[in-house]
Amino acid sequence: MSRLRVPPSRPLAIERPRLIERLDATLTVALTLISAPAGFGKTTLLTTWVAYLQQRAVASLQSPGMDGSASCTHPHDPTGGSAQPTFQTPWTAHPPASATTSIAWVSLDQMDNDPVHFWSMAALALNAIRPDAGRRTQALLESPQPPPHTLLAHSLLADLNDFSGHVVLVFDDYHLITSEAVHESLITCIDHLPAHVHLVIATRVDPPLPLARWRVRGLLAELRSADLRFTTEEATAFLRSTMGLDLPLDAIRTLEERTEGWAAALQLAALSIRDRADSEMFIRRFAGSHRAIVDYLAEEVINRLPEHVQTFLLYTSVLDRMSAELCAALLDPSNGVTDSNPAAAQAMLDYLERANLFVVPLDEERRWYRYHHLFAGMLRDWLERTQPALVADLHRRAARWYREAGFADAAIRHLVQAGDADGAAEVIEASANETLWEQGDAQTLLRWIATLPDETVLSRPRLALDQVWAFLASIQFDAAEARASEIEHTLMRHDAHTQSLIVGELAAMRSVAARVRGDVPRALEYATRALDLLGADDRSLARTLVVMNLVEAHLMHGDLIQAQRAAAELHTAPLSRNLIIALIGFLTQSGLYRDQGRLAEARALLDEAIRLIERRGAPERPIVAMIHLALAEIAYEQDALDEAEYYAQLALKRAERWWNNDILIHSLGLLSAIQRACGNEAAAVELAEQVERLTLEYRIGWISNRVLAGRAERLLRTGDRQAAERWASTCGLSLEDTPPPERFYEYLVLARVALARGEGRASLPLIRQLLEQSDQGGHIMRMIDTLKLLALARRQTGDAAGARQALLRALRLAEAGKLVHTFVDEGEPMKWLLADCGAAIAPFAVQGDPAERRLLMFIDHLIGRFRLSAAQTTAQTTEPLSVRELQVLRLIAAGHTDQEIAAILVIAVSTVRSHVRRVYAKINARNRTQAVIHARDLGIID
Repeated sequence: MSRLRVPPSRPLAIERPRLIERLDATLTVALTLISAPAGFGKTTLLTTWVAYLQQRAVASLQSPGMDGSASCTHPHDPTGGSAQPTFQTPWTAHPPASATTSIAWVSLDQMDNDPVHFWSMAALALNAIRPDAGRRTQALLESPQPPPHTLLAHSLLADLNDFSGHVVLVFDDYHLITSEAVHESLITCIDHLPAHVHLVIATRVDPPLPLARWRVRGLLAELRSADLRFTTEEATAFLRSTMGLDLPLDAIRTLEERTEGWAAALQLAALSIRDRADSEMFIRRFAGSHRAIVDYLAEEVINRLPEHVQTFLLYTSVLDRMSAELCAALLDPSNGVTDSNPAAAQAMLDYLERANLFVVPLDEERRWYRYHHLFAGMLRDWLERTQPALVADLHRRAARWYREAGFADAAIRHLVQAGDADGAAEVIEASANETLWEQGDAQTLLRWIATLPDETVLSRPRLALDQVWAFLASIQFDAAEARASEIEHTLMRHDAHTQSLIVGELAAMRSVAARVRGDVPRALEYATRALDLLGADDRSLARTLVVMNLVEAHLMHGDLIQAQRAAAELHTAPLSRNLIIALIGFLTQSGLYRDQGRLAEARALLDEAIRLIERRGAPERPIVAMIHLALAEIAYEQDALDEAEYYAQLALKRAERWWNNDILIHSLGLLSAIQRACGNEAAAVELAEQVERLTLEYRIGWISNRVLAGRAERLLRTGDRQAAERWASTCGLSLEDTPPPERFYEYLVLARVALARGEGRASLPLIRQLLEQSDQGGHIMRMIDTLKLLALARRQTGDAAGARQALLRALRLAEAGKLVHTFVDEGEPMKWLLADCGAAIAPFAVQGDPAERRLLMFIDHLIGRFRLSAAQTTAQTTEPLSVRELQVLRLIAAGHTDQEIAAILVIAVSTVRSHVRRVYAKINARNRTQAVIHARDLGIID
């Protein structure tokens, strides 16, 4: 992308060592502000300086003894004031001498007033330096809903901290930024900038940033018009060397005085003086304001150019960026222009650059150019004055070229500038499906539609409906409902069939909005209405989304049976030619299998979806990340942690979340669980806290409630019972409640907190209600979760037989799917219960019952997967008995001798005695009597 490349330095640009030294000196502060009107050479100076930085970095590698190491360390704030954020990153006194200095460049334009777009450009600029850089910010930015702008700033700071060397980040043309949100987020970024990072802002006007505060704190260096003005020596070098004029020194001094060292005016004057015999008289004639000088000199320059050059300049002035092919499209022979082919256009661009006619190359290959902003503005003013009827036609020609080249954004922009709202709407409609559903970019679609008059949008029902979907994807429920109501008011413009389809799709949208807001009854009501109106033979994406939403709503209600009935319509979806519909079918059915504990079948469907994606060549679509996340969840559950991390990182890297940040949040949450399973508690906590911050930012009630409950559960597992109890006392839930099914998880955590307080008996009624609801809905995973908790509660109340009964039921439900972390994540108490269950069924397994033998093998597998954390080690000093040891202990308590135990278990007597010795050691017993007494005291046996 040309806006992320440092513009090539001009080969004939004059050297300005005084300014290069000034810029070098600014590297010890956080921010350099270069503020001056147009035409003062801000960009030229920066590109020259960047070239010097890069040359010195190369030289440092080639010089012996130059390793780029730091000669001193201090944060940006030289005063050491306490208000400065404590980034203690080493800072090199003279960074340009380091080979690790990296340059990131962003040439801003008006589209960057969207904070998402602004920080996306910054992240991409970092990514251009290093392929893995900017990944955190990109993960946030690719969300359908705009992340909070301050969160974007903190995310970029985290990305910048990943760099080991010095980083210079340049924002050119910052005067185009008027967004308060961008300003606020940039302030946050600068206030917390790491010491190895330096920010440069080039602007025509001072931005609304706290410059005075930063000056006092020593964080700001400034170059202004007075600094950038050409000195007499620089003006002489420019006019003689760059512009090829042999003027006497007095004339140069006069010209420098009249232009006040303004580079653009000097260049225009030089172009006007060329081939004049009366150059000194010309210099004496002009004077006045900058604008007057520019107008005067521009007239002089352009009027002296050949007519075909003037025509080229005027026709192409409507372009922000230009290539030979694009220029040729505007210079169509039907407009009376000759030599309008790309080769001739390229030759003209080359000529303009050689002639110093304010053409700026945007890449080293000289494929893309732009006019100097000041010159372009003057050309456009002249075009409007002299040929106003041509302006709209030129914009339409540019739009046609951009559309055919696949650049919808630029095509739409030119059509809007041409006043062709219908043409722009047509391009948006044609691009909406790919932009919203395939790329997951709701923000771009909304930005496009916002450029159109409301009447144009409402006159096109498909476009208006796409806008509502985009609002929903951005979690802008009020805006979505407002537009939906306006669409309803236009229904009478359409025939009965179209009205039915529109009302049906609006009902689908309202169903989605209700579900995401947590209003399950209304979601079910609207979904049912939508399906009736859209018709059973409708195989559109809208109907598929309704069915998917209906399934999700039933699952939120804990009703897997109804979810399966609703999903029956999607059985043929994987055969659809529409890839999104096909993948929704795979994902929905796979999710239902997972909720039934049928992980092998769920995995098989996801693998088939991946194969379909590969066949269709669509690896980067948003929904693909959802498939990777589902694969990661299955792998984690089955304790394939490396595979789980691989897929979770894939989902996170793409970070193209579909609804309500699900992929980003769930990926981070899953990575937190993986880190905890691997014993990396600090990393797990950091990831979990990031999930909590991200989710709570969006203020969707039921999601926030669930996240807070998840935080309480996490705190319980890390030993912070008091914090979990604070949540329980403020969450508004009670053990005496009749729990609504959609708040199943919160009530499950509430019961966990009660167990941690030793209130197992008080929690039993609530747990039984949760089990009954799950059983009625056929939701196997909820049943397993509840049965586990029931087993722990019964064990706490001394009901060992009831605990075994509950856990064995859970194990039988989980055994076919080989669920592991559902049990292992419960920690050591679950390990004791598993051992007890294993001992209880061992005699039946030994006697040849195949079901019990499989179950015993499953229990043995689970016990082997436990990893004792540091917190658990502190809380639990007694090493748990193995399944076999517990079996031997139970037979000792029943009064059997070693020989009898050996016969029952079909093992050698010596093996029995070895087990007995290990039992004694683990429970601190010296004989059989002590072993039985201690085991009963510990709750190991009844």
